[in-house]
Amino acid sequence: MLWPMKTGILKNVTVTNNTVEVAQLKHGTADTGGVSVVFSPEAEGPAENITITDNTIRFQDEGAGRPGDFYYNSGGILLHNLGGLTGAVIERNTIERSPSAGILIGLPEPGERTFRNVRVANNTIVNPRQNLSFLEGFRAGVLVNSSASNIRITGNTITDTYPAPRCRAGVAFDLTNGSTYTAIKVKDNVAKTRSGPLTTILPTGAD
Repeated sequence: MLWPMKTGILKNVTVTNNTVEVAQLKHGTADTGGVSVVFSPEAEGPAENITITDNTIRFQDEGAGRPGDFYYNSGGILLHNLGGLTGAVIERNTIERSPSAGILIGLPEPGERTFRNVRVANNTIVNPRQNLSFLEGFRAGVLVNSSASNIRITGNTITDTYPAPRCRAGVAFDLTNGSTYTAIKVKDNVAKTRSGPLTTILPTGAD
């Protein structure tokens, strides 16, 4: 868990070559982020130049999933601090059974913030959004859910192996909350279930 203290700046942080085994059922833990720039009222400052590469993040199998409103903080890699973020690379990570989105960018809470200059590339995401009790909107391999610019999502492999797919989309942008998306590039991703490809939900003008 990474956070800027109060209104300070979190910058120039690299998280690489770790194996994270999350035992959320064993410990009864609700918020279960693998690597997270946290959503917290104690972390109001911005984040800059964050690199998250070559990590393996695995969660316990929750079956049908535990009910609760902790979906914000229960993904594989999360960039969703109150101060927003400028500059991040998320590359070559493996994420298995994240309770909500495999990779989450953005925070739709009220407030002035931006998420920009983020590259999400060559990650392997298996069975994202395993928790069936979470909101429909958090069912994606890679999810951007607030205004963002210069976002590049390329070369990722997203697989849902459940008999009845739990993942709503391979890559999704939230188009329901009035967010503004500019300079968005999504290409060369492979997203599939047992029965066929996963959909992609993109804003107008995405490349």
